[in-house]
Order: sequence, then structure tokens, then C-alpha cells
Amino acid sequence: MDADPQGDLTTSLGWDPDSLETTLATHMEKAILEEEYPAREGILAHEEGIDLMPANIELSGIEVALVNAGSAFQQQNC
Repeated sequence: MDADPQGDLTTSLGWDPDSLETTLATHMEKAILEEEYPAREGILAHEEGIDLMPANIELSGIEVALVNAGSAFQQQNC
């Protein structure tokens, strides 16, 4: 799993992170919105037998959304 918003692992394995339709950010956004999605959606199979959940810059936006959601949750439960 590439958990770097710069997508360095994704790039090093030969994919352009900015051209991918589904990434870790996509899965996280769907989980936040409680939308269903296939668990293996977006996983890339490398020719050397490595499966990868890619990442790109969209992940940084999801990180901000998670921080904001966590803060809102804490305020509700105080």
C-alpha cells in the first residue's frame, strides 16, 4: 500500500499516480461517506508478483478531511 500523497511507491513501480482512476484516497473517501465498493477495486498487479494499492496527491485532501472529522467527533462527545 502506497500511503504517500506524492505516490513515490506507485511511481517507482512504473505507474503515473495522477493518471489512475482509483487510489487509496478513493477507498478512504468511500469509507468516510459509507459507500460500498469492491475491496480489490484499484489494486494494481505488478509483473513481479506485487499487488499495490496506489496513492496520489488526492490522499493529502483525505488526510485533512479525516482530521476535521475527528475534531468534530471529539467536540460532539465532550
